[in-house]
Amino acid sequence: MSNNAWEEFTNPTHGFIKYLGVHIDEVREGYCKGTLKLEDKHGNPIGSIHGGVLFSIADTVGGVCATAGGRIVTTVDADIHYMRAAYIGDTLITKAHEVKSGKLLSIVEVKNYNQDGKLLTSSTFTYHYLSNQMDVDVELEKLKQL
Repeated sequence: MSNNAWEEFTNPTHGFIKYLGVHIDEVREGYCKGTLKLEDKHGNPIGSIHGGVLFSIADTVGGVCATAGGRIVTTVDADIHYMRAAYIGDTLITKAHEVKSGKLLSIVEVKNYNQDGKLLTSSTFTYHYLSNQMDVDVELEKLKQL
């Protein structure tokens, strides 16, 4: 897998992740960190950030964490606890740690923080491995043809 392919896989130039504005800052096996500068498009009618945005970045960063070992995953279960609101202008910092990597499943704990280090959400995601080994170059070509 080339460095360019991994960069495109983790910070795509198209699709939902690009629309959200998520940026993957750090990846190593069992860990991932991402950031998102919160904008008007992320807001809800009551003046804070929509909970779906917080869930989406947690799922995205957790999924990249689970793929860092070289296998493609899909989300099969998630549990999120919202503790504090986020607001337009905040920078969301998301950290994911893989708790367990088995034959078929990866369990990842994900936490969203604001720029002041205050915990906003705590979640656990379960990912199912779709393949044993990932060739990102091949997978990107498949996605581009959809």
